Amino acid sequence: MPNQRSRSSRRYVLALCTFLVPLTALAWLGQSELRRQAGQAQAAIAREGLEFVGSAARALEAQLDRQVTEIAKDSLDIRDGSGQPLAVTASPVRAARALRERTGGYATLLDIVLLDDSGALLWPRTPPDQGLPFARDPRARDDRVPSEVLQAAELLITRGEFTAAATMLQNLLEMLLVAQPPERDGASDVDPDEVMVRFKLGAVRRRLGDSEAAGEHFRRVVELAAFGSGSAPRFRGEEILQCGLLAELAMAEIADNPALRLQLLTQIADGRRDAFHDRLLAPVAQRLFDGIPEDASCHGEAQAALRDERARQRVRAFATEFNRLHRERIRHRLQQPREPGAPIWRVLTIGTVTSILVLRPATTAETESIRAQMPPRPGSEDRAVLVGMRFDLGAMLSGTLEAFFRADASFQLAITDPDGSPVVAPPTSIPPDFTAPIASSYDLTLAAYLADADNFVGNAEAAARNMMLLVAALFATALVGALWLWRSVAREAELASLKVDLVSRVSHELKTPLALIRLYGETIRRGRTKDAAQAAGFGAIIERESDRLTTLIQRILDFSRQQAGTLQYTREPNDAAAIAARVVDTYRPHLEAKGVSLRVDSEPTATLIVDAAALEAVLVNLLENAAKYLGDDATDRTIELGVATTGDEVQIEVRDRGRGIPDGEHERIFESFYRASNAGEVRGAGLGLSLVRHFTHSHGGSIRALSRPGGGAIFQLRLPRRPIGRANATTDSPT
Repeated sequence: MPNQRSRSSRRYVLALCTFLVPLTALAWLGQSELRRQAGQAQAAIAREGLEFVGSAARALEAQLDRQVTEIAKDSLDIRDGSGQPLAVTASPVRAARALRERTGGYATLLDIVLLDDSGALLWPRTPPDQGLPFARDPRARDDRVPSEVLQAAELLITRGEFTAAATMLQNLLEMLLVAQPPERDGASDVDPDEVMVRFKLGAVRRRLGDSEAAGEHFRRVVELAAFGSGSAPRFRGEEILQCGLLAELAMAEIADNPALRLQLLTQIADGRRDAFHDRLLAPVAQRLFDGIPEDASCHGEAQAALRDERARQRVRAFATEFNRLHRERIRHRLQQPREPGAPIWRVLTIGTVTSILVLRPATTAETESIRAQMPPRPGSEDRAVLVGMRFDLGAMLSGTLEAFFRADASFQLAITDPDGSPVVAPPTSIPPDFTAPIASSYDLTLAAYLADADNFVGNAEAAARNMMLLVAALFATALVGALWLWRSVAREAELASLKVDLVSRVSHELKTPLALIRLYGETIRRGRTKDAAQAAGFGAIIERESDRLTTLIQRILDFSRQQAGTLQYTREPNDAAAIAARVVDTYRPHLEAKGVSLRVDSEPTATLIVDAAALEAVLVNLLENAAKYLGDDATDRTIELGVATTGDEVQIEVRDRGRGIPDGEHERIFESFYRASNAGEVRGAGLGLSLVRHFTHSHGGSIRALSRPGGGAIFQLRLPRRPIGRANATTDSPT
C-alpha cells in the first residue's frame, strides 16, 4: 500500500509539472509582450507630448519677446496733446487709461506702477493701517476736553435732538478756544479736539439748515487739517486728516457745485489722497460721483474719474500684495546683469490674476516730474526711477496659444507661474500614472496633458485587463488540469483503497456464515444430531446463513454495477402501499425471530413509476438496518413503518428506538463503506444505505436520516409521483 501511494504521488507530480511548466513559460512570455507594447505606447505619447509643449514654449517666447520689447520702446514715445511724455503730465492711473484706449498692444494693460532701482514702490502708496473715522482710542484721552460732554452731544445727535446738541457743542468749542486762543503761530498749536468738535458742530448745523455756519466750520476744519496732522500723535493725526477729507466732501455738497465734486474726485483718483485707507476713499468717491447730475457738463469726466478711482483701488491692492510677496524677487531680478536698455520683466500672480510686469528706466523728464509729485523716501534720493507696466498675461497669450487649445488636439496645455499658481489650469481628470512633459519659458512652466484622458485610461485598463485575462486564463487552465490530474490520481488511489477495503470487509462478512454453514452441515452429515428436531434446527441455521450470504453477494453485485454505472431500474406503475405490505408480510417473521415487532402505518397512496423489486430491497435494507442497530438492551423493540402521501410526493418512514445517529454523521452514513462511529461490534459492510441513496436519487427522490426525539433514528424516504405515461421505462442510473 505505501508503495502504491508513493507511485501515485510521483505520477501526480510529474503530470502536474508537465502542465504547469509550459503554461508558466507561456504566461511569462505573454506578460513580457504586453508590457513591451504598453511601454512603446507610453514612449510614443511622451515624445508627442514633448514636441507639443516645446512648440508651445517657442511660440510663447516669440510672442512675449516681441510684445515686451515693443511695449518698452513704444511707451517712451507716447505723448499727450501738448507733446510732453504722458507720464510727465498725467497721473499713472490716467496714463494707464490713456494707453488702454490707444491702438496696439496696450489693450491688456492693467495698470502702471513706479519703483526705484531697489524694487521699492514709489507709487502707489500702500494703504495705511488706520481704523474707521472718528474711532476713539481710549489710550489717547485728553483730560482738557470733558469727554462726558462730547459723549452727551453725540447721544443727542443720535436721538435727533440737533438744537440741544448744537448748543452743547458750541459751548464746548468756546471752552476750547478760551483755553487756547485763536492767535496761533504754527502747526504745533492745532488742537485735535477742536477739529473734532468743529466737524461735529458743522454736521449738526447742516442738519439744522444753517448751511452758512456749517460751511464756515467745515472750512476751518480743512484749514486746521492742512497743517495740523504732522505734530499730533499718530492716531490723532490720522483723525485730523479724516476729518479734513470729510469736511471737503461736506463743503462740496453744501456748495452743490459739480465742478467742486469733480475736483475732489479727480484728486482721489489721481492718488493725491492716498494717505487715507480705501475703506474711506471708496465711499467718499462714490458719494461725490452720485452727487453730479447726469445732465451736468462734467458728467463724462466724472465717469472717467470714477473708473480711474476703481483702477487706483485695484493697483493699491496690488501694491499691498506686491510688497508682501514679490518685492524681494523684483529686487533680485534688478540685480541680475542684463544688456543696456533691455526691458526687465517678472511674472506675478496676485489673487486670481497672473500678470507680467515690464519695467523700463524713466526718462529724465519723467524722473523730474515724478520727484516733484512724489518726493522720494529718505535715503532713496539718488536711486533711479523705473516705470512698470503690468499686463494681463492670460489676455496677452490668448491669441498666441490659441492653436494649442484646439478641440481636436491630442494634448491640453497647462501653464503655471514661478510660484506654482495656475495661469492655465490643468484638466481635472489626470491619469494617476501619467507624467506630463514640461518646458520652461519666461518664468512660466508649460505642461502637456492628455486631452482625452479617458481614452488613455481606457487603453491602460484594457492592457491591464488583457494581462489579467491572460494570467487568469492560464491559471484557470493550469488549475483545471491540476484538478483533473488530482481527481484522476485520487480516484485511482480511492478505487485501489476501495478494492482493498471491499475485499477485507467481504472476507470478514463471509467468514462467519460460511463457518456456521460448514459446522452445522458437517454435524448433520456425520449424523451427530440427537433427533430430527435438532437436525431441523441446524438446517434452519444453514438456511438463514445462506440467505445472509445471498443478500451480501447481491449487495456487492449491486454496488459493483453502481460504481460501473450499469445499475439499471425498470420503472413501472406500482402502488407504494402494496409494495410495503408485501415487504411486511415477507420480513415480519424474520424480525419477530429476533424479538423485534413491526408496526405498520400505511395509507392508500397514489401510483408511482418505480422499480418495485428495487423499492422492496430498499425497504428491507432500512428495516434490517433498524433491527441490527436496535441492540439487545433496547426496552422498546418496535420498528415503525409509515407510508403516506404528502402533496405530489409519497413519503416512507422507518422509525426505531435504537442507538441513534451521532451528531455530524447524518449525511455521511449514506457514503459507501462508511459506518457510524457508534456501530460497535455490529457487523456490516457499509453498502446498504449507499444503495438506498442511489435508488432514491435515481428516481428523483430524497432520503435523509433524522434523530428521533426520545432516542433512536428516523429514515425518511420521499419519492415523487410520476405520470402513467412513463410506464415500462428502463433508464440507466446516474453514476
